[in-house]
Amino acid sequence: MRRAIILALGVAAIVLPNGALPTSAHALTADFRACLTKARSEPANADCARSEQQRQEARLKAAWTRLRTASRVRDGQHVALLEAAQKRWETFRQDHCRFVSTRAIGGYSQVYWGARCTARLAEQRVTDLNQRLKAYKR
Repeated sequence: MRRAIILALGVAAIVLPNGALPTSAHALTADFRACLTKARSEPANADCARSEQQRQEARLKAAWTRLRTASRVRDGQHVALLEAAQKRWETFRQDHCRFVSTRAIGGYSQVYWGARCTARLAEQRVTDLNQRLKAYKR
């Protein structure tokens, strides 16, 4: 729990005072960046974040399925460990993104930051799962 709080505070610290993220921090899809460029309101920004969240969730589901299938080939213990780890990661992501989104209480800003956080962490998890899949194939 303490480690999760420290991580959450560390991630929250990369947000600039004006609420923007540094350009080098977690570049999500080009579609998301293009959507934000066109967005002219908080509701439009929130829609962009929700769309990105859906894209990243689809990628996460696909990566999870590939790794789970590869884990089955090894043995049941790998599957059980993977499922337990994923369940704990989902809980962490939910709690962390709830924390991040509270920087903007209510309204579309809170929706934006919650969806943005969820998408960003899903993107990171996809990278982790894909790296693990490569290790299985060695």
